[in-house]
Amino acid sequence: MEFRANKRIKLSIDASNDIFHEGRMINDAENGDAKQNCVMKIVEVNKTPHLCTFADRDIAIDEELRYDYGVPTLPWRKIYGQPGTRTNNIHTHVKWA
Repeated sequence: MEFRANKRIKLSIDASNDIFHEGRMINDAENGDAKQNCVMKIVEVNKTPHLCTFADRDIAIDEELRYDYGVPTLPWRKIYGQPGTRTNNIHTHVKWA
């Protein structure tokens, strides 16, 4: 998960191997995707920046939390078929380190 407050500040969290924090449960949704329901903001607490997730609309019970990770080259964002179309059933073979 990446977040840029501006061109100079970039914060990044990789929750791939994290089993202790709820933030790992936020899934990706491209900006503009109707499934996107969260926004990321930097909140400073005691001069320490934290990435915090906020709902940007009402979220239904059992609805996934989804935020634009901000990385257009993620393997599950691969475009198939006609330009501007994509599939929701993409299976990738990604080996995680």
